[in-house]
Amino acid sequence: MTTSPLPRRPALRTAWTLTWLTFVWVALWRDPSWGTAAAGFLAAVGVVVVMPLPAAAESMRLRPIAAARFFGVFALAVVRSSLIVAGRVLTPWRPVREGIVGVTMRTTHPVVITVVNHAITLAPGTMVVDVHRDRPVVMFVHVLTLGDAAAIRAEVHRLEDLALAAFGLSADDDLIGSDSVVPDPPETESP
Repeated sequence: MTTSPLPRRPALRTAWTLTWLTFVWVALWRDPSWGTAAAGFLAAVGVVVVMPLPAAAESMRLRPIAAARFFGVFALAVVRSSLIVAGRVLTPWRPVREGIVGVTMRTTHPVVITVVNHAITLAPGTMVVDVHRDRPVVMFVHVLTLGDAAAIRAEVHRLEDLALAAFGLSADDDLIGSDSVVPDPPETESP
């Protein structure tokens, strides 16, 4: 189990963040001069002071192998859903059965929920239309090809498991692969 290389002490974490943001600034400007580095450092200080990281982001950890697995599964999902959407476009005579499926998430960690939300929305043919952040968190996913709602929920839970393994808290490890405690809301079909 590999954790993030970020230091635990706030001063070292802030120094790491300032250094990283300054490096990104210089790289984006493609001008490794002292003036660009100084401007990047001032911009980094402004970002760190004006927009400090929330406590949730500070408590998350990164596991590189699990993150690579998450991004691999995500890339395959994008390719598969692109082929499905292309098939729908090339066969317009086939009826489209779209709908919205509510998925009860097992975690309440905002970073994991955001990662899963973006992974679903970036895949063609699916989009998160709403997230109820009450406990339990419910994500409402619009799908272009509504088949089996249980299969859609299982796919979202698989993404959630991979995101928890890659980016979640150590305390959330027992949620990976567990069944939802609260039943999922029913799916709705568009007219």
